[in-house]
Amino acid sequence: MNYINTLNEEIRQYINILCDGDYPDFIEKYIETEELQRLAGSDYYCGMPYTDVSLLQVKYPYSRLTHSIACACMAWHLTKDKTQTICALFHDLGTPAFSHVHDFKLGDSIKQASSEKKVIDIISRSEEIKTYLKADQIDFNDVIDPKKFPIIDNSIPSLCIDRLDGIFTTGLIWGQYLTLDDIKKIYSTIKVFKGDDYNCMILPIKRFTFNVELGLERIYALKFFKASIKYSTLLQSKEDKYSMQLLGHIIKAVEDENIVKNGEFYQLNEQVIIDRILNSKYYYLWEDFTKLSEIYKVKKPTNGEYYLQVPVKVRFCSPLIKHYDYLAIIDDISDEAKKMQQQFTEYYQNNNNIFMDSNISNKSKDLLIQYN
Repeated sequence: MNYINTLNEEIRQYINILCDGDYPDFIEKYIETEELQRLAGSDYYCGMPYTDVSLLQVKYPYSRLTHSIACACMAWHLTKDKTQTICALFHDLGTPAFSHVHDFKLGDSIKQASSEKKVIDIISRSEEIKTYLKADQIDFNDVIDPKKFPIIDNSIPSLCIDRLDGIFTTGLIWGQYLTLDDIKKIYSTIKVFKGDDYNCMILPIKRFTFNVELGLERIYALKFFKASIKYSTLLQSKEDKYSMQLLGHIIKAVEDENIVKNGEFYQLNEQVIIDRILNSKYYYLWEDFTKLSEIYKVKKPTNGEYYLQVPVKVRFCSPLIKHYDYLAIIDDISDEAKKMQQQFTEYYQNNNNIFMDSNISNKSKDLLIQYN
């Protein structure tokens, strides 16, 4: 069965918006491979909806595979280039189950780039994928690094396809502050800007030079910027930070006991891993995680207490905007955008190094304190 047909109606409409009615059928055979299908069992929100925290609940599941398809559809719509489309489809192939939680486990909550395997490591072991690439006349080396194409993967605060889907779906599914109509309007203004096409720009010094970058026209730029700020704020919430680090500690504990080996997070879907934990002596860790509902700030605890202090990556986006005959950054030409950016900066500074505790059981805390 076509994977997209298994998705709910709203997401099917979302995918259709992204490809503007021109779905890239050639990606279907790749979607059915074992390597891509594994991502169907991985939650895009890093397992946070498994908790009972109200702020972390989503309207419906959204998987890493659906995210990858959305990115591929955007790449095809914007470029009509098979190579970039397949590269976008493959960009999360090295992501483990529970995604960025593993970066928290490894102490990399700031960059969140430690746990992903290189795409080349996944594709090189798949004869099926390599056969399909050859049939599509796509060079293996052209689809193994999404950073090769800045419209797919670009550094913060630039906009890219990967980040754009995150902002759209966070607003649609998680925060629920964007509608399909909002997304359709914003997406209709998304452009691929090439530096050579613009001789006169009003950009900050750090953005004066660029080759190719994703941006949008001015008409819905402020609406998009507001959505981007809300996206960034959710990811800086104490609820998200605490829950990510807590699950990172749980994963470390089950790895130490060989309940789930590290390599298996790159091979198994999340439900299989959850079942392993529930059938182990550490079953209560997962049960506590699903019962997690209250996360609160605390004063600096004394030694021997399980608490979390988690600085995290700032997923901030300030894209190029076409403003008359110029390219600009919206917070440079809009006082409202500048104020929102300042408010987010203050929110980040006030919440980045707080101490946090929760309602998980003392039994779990006593076990996990060794990882604190």
